[in-house]
Parts: sequence; structure tokens; C-alpha cells
Amino acid sequence: MPTFWRLSAVLFAAVTLWSRPSATSADPMNGVDVMLAPCTSDPTQLFSLITVPPYVNAAAIASRGFCLTITPTGPEPYSNTGVGNPVAGVPCGGNAINARANQYWTVGPTTLGSLQVDTPLCLGAGVLANCTAAAAQFTINMGRRSAGTLVQKGTGHCVTLAGPLPPLPPPPGPRPPDPPNTPCPPPPPPAAPTPPPPDVKGSTCDIYAAGGAPCVAAHSMVRALYHQYDGPLYGVRRASDKAFLAINTSVAGGWAESKSQDTFCASTDCIVEIIFDQSPNGNHLRANHPGRHFPVDRGVNASAHPIVVGGQRVYGAWFDEGMGYRNDNTTGLAVGDQPQSIYAVFGGGHYNDVCCFDYGNAEDHIGADGPGTMEAIYFGNCTSWWTSEAKSHIPPSWHGPYLMADLEAGMYDGNSSFNPLGTPINYDFVTLMLKGKPCEMSLKAGNAQKGGLELKYQGGRPTHGDWNPMRKQGGLILGTGGDNSDRALGIFYEGAMTAGYVPQDIDDLIQSNVVASGYAFA
Repeated sequence: MPTFWRLSAVLFAAVTLWSRPSATSADPMNGVDVMLAPCTSDPTQLFSLITVPPYVNAAAIASRGFCLTITPTGPEPYSNTGVGNPVAGVPCGGNAINARANQYWTVGPTTLGSLQVDTPLCLGAGVLANCTAAAAQFTINMGRRSAGTLVQKGTGHCVTLAGPLPPLPPPPGPRPPDPPNTPCPPPPPPAAPTPPPPDVKGSTCDIYAAGGAPCVAAHSMVRALYHQYDGPLYGVRRASDKAFLAINTSVAGGWAESKSQDTFCASTDCIVEIIFDQSPNGNHLRANHPGRHFPVDRGVNASAHPIVVGGQRVYGAWFDEGMGYRNDNTTGLAVGDQPQSIYAVFGGGHYNDVCCFDYGNAEDHIGADGPGTMEAIYFGNCTSWWTSEAKSHIPPSWHGPYLMADLEAGMYDGNSSFNPLGTPINYDFVTLMLKGKPCEMSLKAGNAQKGGLELKYQGGRPTHGDWNPMRKQGGLILGTGGDNSDRALGIFYEGAMTAGYVPQDIDDLIQSNVVASGYAFA
């Protein structure tokens, strides 16, 4: 006998076809309409629960390769969490930015749309609506290994994909095996000193540009990272009415206009839904993706962490478990074994020993594709992937947090051996740097409030796995691992990435600029 679940839902039209709005730039998914129709044996009425490892708390509801999918209705791609938001049949995985976040549903006594876990909205015939409605009762007659129907109790009709169905894309082929770890040649003799960069006015991305490696992604909760940038830093969604507000800089090259957030979010909560890319590439970071350990990785509370930067009251991004941001469709990020440089300013007092509080280059999809497919800053005290030899040499007085490179299949503070320079970093505000190029990576850290940088490591990557050559994919993450492992704690203030390996002089200028920006507790 098949296993039964109840899926709460509401119907706005019992048997009429729902007409899906035309696709826009915010909704580039190609899909088919969803309707109720008399139950037959037609394959378009047979659905299955599909789980894609490592997602353990959510499932997609699919028929003939099409998944029931929430689609946007507003100008923001992630404004699809309210009553009346349409649901369509879209190819599983979709072809829109992070479309899979719209396709995961929890299955149980009460079923929530995974895109907004704190709002109990349920699947209906083409729309989302309140789960308590009298007509909101469906029986799901299917198992995770067998197909079945979604029958609306009031009418006895089945949820149906309306035809004709467009052809499905061919399934992806198997990932080719990783090449073996290639030994690196002996390092070349030291290069002649480079002339110091010109005196740079502005912020960190102005410095990178002057050094010949312009930012390909630049994110900040607190300030502009270009001296002429006057656009939005991040966007918040208000809990009371789901309204959206972009938080801009106060002036060109200035700080976040936090007063507008305070007014907008008064007497209610706001969630940071998007952190805008200040570079020309539009590599924005968005929340609300399927999580590894949570049904969805939500955004941070916009007002949870007030600080002061440049004498101005602003807000950092305080991450607890189940929070994270990513972008799987970036422009300009390093791929393969191409060089890159990353810096970030994190908070030093909120971390733990699980995976993975990262910022940087990751898979271009939610997954773990093996060694070398990531190169991101990690901050915390998770040493689980270190070799047994390296872990055996950790001094008893070391308790973290540490700066490491998340290279996929492990976070490391150096190569396969114990790194005596990888000492704990205990500052209130921390500057972190990771640079990578063929056969070499560099890690640096410093106090974001004063002083210079400390070299934590420079040399080859670990050799006990195949991290050479690197196979970066150019995805972008914040607060999670590449597979959306989402149990780490952390605090993010600002960060940027380049597609070049910058010299030490540029590193030092970045640190000087961060210190001069004036980080302090509120």
C-alpha cells in the first residue's frame, strides 16, 4: 500500500486553467501551466517526490521532469512569498538564477513553501495561499520511490500539468574524473620589486583597480567600496507586509543610509534578502536557497548587529545557523586555475567549529564537486579536514578562530603539514585575505581597527588530495559551503574579489583603507 501524506493547499479556481504570466528578466524560467482536471491515468497527473542529495529536509514534487515551482510576481526575483504568488510546472532545476530554491517543499502534516519558512503558505492550483482555508486539503498518493497523484479533496480532481509539454533538456552527463594532483615545479627566483602603486583616493576597489586587478565582485553592508559608488548596498524585506527597500549609500563613496532602514523596519523585523554587487558585473548575493541542513537558507536579520563605521551607525550581517547567500550565475570571477585575490572584513567573536562560514569562489550550483572546485575565505575553528599529522601538532592553547582556504573537500590553513604560522585570530574586527594562483596560495590576516597584516601562509596547496590544478567554477557564496552546508556562525561586514593575484603592496593598502574606515562597536 502506498504511503500517504497530506499537503495543505488552497484553490482559487476549482477546475479552471490558471494562466501563467509571461516571462520577464526576473523570471526567465520556461514552464507549463498547472490546473485541476478530472483524475485519469494521464502521465501529467503522476507526480513523484524527488530529493537531490545532500538535501535531507525538503523535496521537489515532479512530473515528467517538471517540478511544481513558485514564480515571481514582483520586480524583485525573490518577491515570491505572498498569497497569490503563481505556481507553474518548470523543468526541475530550472534555467533561472537559483530557480531550485523555488522548487523545494517540506512534506509532512503541515507543508510550507520552502522559500519563506516563517510564512505558512501552501501549494494551490496555480497559486500560494493560506494553509487554513477550507478548500486547502490535498492528499498526496505517492512515495519517494513511486509516482502518484495530488488529489484535491473537495472536488476529487487532480493537479495536472497542462500540455503540450515542451521538450526536456538532455540529462547532464557524469562528471569526468578528477585529474591526479600534479606536482608543482620548483618556485622561480624572487621577482624584482614592483614599483609602489600610485597614491589612491577612494576605497578598496579603487585600490585593486590601481593595482591592475579591478574588482569582479564587491559586497558590503556598511560602506561603498568605490569612491564614486552611490547605489544600493543591500535590500531588506519587511515582515509585516512583505514590502522591499534597498538601502543605499548616504553619499557617493559613503556609508549605508541606516536611518532609512530604521524607519522602514520600525516595530517589525526586516530580513536582508540581497547584498548588492557594487562592481559593474552585477554579481549580487541572494538568500532563500535550499539548505544542506535546513529547508531553506534565509537571510540575516537586518537590525541584529549595529556597529559604527566612519562615525556612522550602520549594520553588519550576523549569521546564525540556516542563513546564507549565493549566486550561481556570475560574471567575471576566476575559473579553473586562474588567479584571484579576495579580502573580507568579518567579526571576530561569533564563530563555531562546523562548516562553513565562507566568502568567495564556489561551485556554480549547489553541490560538492571535489577538491579544487572552490577557493573561498573560511573563518572559524573547524579543523576536521586537516590531516591527522597536522591536527596532532595543534598546541593545547590554540582554540581558534582560524583563517583557512575552503578549497572544497576541506578547509586548510596551509598544505598537508601543520602550519605554525596559522595561529588563532582574536580581534573584534578581522581583515582576512586569500590569494590563489597556479601552484600557490597566500593567507593573511590583521586587526581591522589598527596595524598591518600578518602572513599566515604562502606556498603550495595540500598534496594529500587533487588540489592541483584548481578547477574553480566561479560561483559565489557567503555564510555557507559550496553545497550550502549551513550550520556555521559568523559576521560579515564587507568583502571583494578580483580575477588577479595582486602584489603585497596592494594587500597593505587594502588593510590601511580598512583601518582608516573606522570600525567600532556601537
